Amino acid sequence: MKNKIFLTIAIAFLFNSTIAQAEVKTFNFTWSGESFSNTATATGFVTFDTAFVTGPLQDISILDLSMTVSGASAGNGIYSESDYFSMWFTSPSPLDFSSELIGQTLSNGDLFGRSAGNGFVLFAANEWTTPNTSSWNTMKTPGNDQMLITSITPATAPVPEPDSSAMLLTGLVVMGFMARRRRNTQV
Repeated sequence: MKNKIFLTIAIAFLFNSTIAQAEVKTFNFTWSGESFSNTATATGFVTFDTAFVTGPLQDISILDLSMTVSGASAGNGIYSESDYFSMWFTSPSPLDFSSELIGQTLSNGDLFGRSAGNGFVLFAANEWTTPNTSSWNTMKTPGNDQMLITSITPATAPVPEPDSSAMLLTGLVVMGFMARRRRNTQV
C-alpha cells in the first residue's frame, strides 16, 4: 500500500512539474529603425509566462531577456532583464503563441503590434542609458533613434537531451520494479 502511495505521488509530481512550466515561453523579437529613417536595430529574446496574458493590459514578469542594439547614434550594446522594471504585453483577444505574433488579427479588427493599446512595451529602469518604450510597439534609444517592433516569433523549443529522457525512463522502471518486488514479498 505504501508503495502505491509513493508511486502515485512520484508520478503526480512529475506531471505537475511539467504542467506548471507549460505556459512559460521564449520569443525572439526584432525592432527596426527603418520606418523612422534610421539604421538602429534591436534583436533578442524574452521569456515570460503566457498564462498571465489574459486581460486587456498585463504587467508581465520577465523571466529572462536579452537584447542587442546596434546601428543607433547612442545606446548600442547588450541589455538584459535587469535593465527593465516592467514589460507590458496586451491583447484584447487570445493570440496564437505558436506563430508570429506581429500582425495577428484581433477580435476588434486591429492587427497585433500595429495599433495603440495592443502589443509589447518595455519600460527601462534608466531611460537615459537604456532603450525605452516611447509609445506602443516603438522604442527609443538614448540617442533618440526610434525603432518599431517588426517581429515576435516563438523560439524553437530545445530538444531534450537523450540522457535526461533515459534517466527519467530508468527511474520510472526502477520505481515500478521496486513496487512489484515489494508486492510479491508481501504476498
